Amino acid sequence: VAAIRSVSMRDRGTEMTSIASQEPSRSVTRVSATTPIRSPTSSIPSTPRRGEPAPTPTEYSGNEAIDRDELEQIEYAKRAVAWEEAEKSKHAARFEREEIRIQAWESQQKARLEAEMRKIEQMKANAQAKMVKKIAMAKQKSEEKRAEAEASKKEAEKTAAQAEYIRQMGRIPSSPFICCGWS
Repeated sequence: VAAIRSVSMRDRGTEMTSIASQEPSRSVTRVSATTPIRSPTSSIPSTPRRGEPAPTPTEYSGNEAIDRDELEQIEYAKRAVAWEEAEKSKHAARFEREEIRIQAWESQQKARLEAEMRKIEQMKANAQAKMVKKIAMAKQKSEEKRAEAEASKKEAEKTAAQAEYIRQMGRIPSSPFICCGWS
């Protein structure tokens, strides 16, 4: 297993790193141990660090050039994976926002339709109450008309009975109201 020496420096652009911390680590650390596979950052610097002179093409030996190419390919692959993950997360976030917007619209429409349904049900209940009232009034009027018809029938029977009395007796029966001027 080939081990690659990892150089770690604390300076992140602040120029405040102590000199002792600028010394590279002397322990051998595999790149895979320091950098997760899908990590967007790599422990392999893409540009030369401060304190390291940039190598010239003549300084590379054949193995170093191959290793360097492999490292570049790995770095490109890591960057591609990181970019892909970032794009996926952007699309997922966009989808989530759209889903929330759709759910809000759906709940708004549902609430509006439920309110309309309650209004229609209230109108139906009012119409039913109005119809019950009209039916009750019609029933009352029909009872009054029946009572009038019954009174008229009794009056007709009374008149028929008086006519029969006149036929049998030959005279008009005296009315108790004649003395008062009523007939």
